[in-house]
Amino acid sequence: MPESVLTPQGVIAWAAAQGCSCQQNPSFPGQLLLNNIKGTSIPVRMAFLADRGLVWLQIELVEVVPQARHGAIREAVTRLNSTLFLGAWSFLSSSGKLIFKVTLPTQDVVYGPRSLESVLQLMIGTVQQTARRLGAVAFQGGEPSSVIPKNAG
Repeated sequence: MPESVLTPQGVIAWAAAQGCSCQQNPSFPGQLLLNNIKGTSIPVRMAFLADRGLVWLQIELVEVVPQARHGAIREAVTRLNSTLFLGAWSFLSSSGKLIFKVTLPTQDVVYGPRSLESVLQLMIGTVQQTARRLGAVAFQGGEPSSVIPKNAG
């Protein structure tokens, strides 16, 4: 069976070959931060949960949602997640942060370099397409229903 690239060492090697920056958390070697993926400025955090046979990939938005908009953003996230094919948005009310997260199985699954690249591109594309709509709800007083485009569903 070929070796999967979806291991900490595999991702570090993949990032080097792609010209991406990859930092490993010294306190938790199974946690990586990828930057400059295909020229984007969107960092992706990865955490390998070997004991569970999973890896999660996360993109955190830097802006903090104002307390007054927490209810609206929770509703917007729920509505938006109902239309997504891969991953989900979460709102962390304790910090006011929005995160987009994908969890992948790693046990008995082989991911090649193109598979990893595809998942990262899908994540980044989804964040680029939807973060503006969430931002309009969080920071411009938009209605939660506005996160779903009129031509969806």
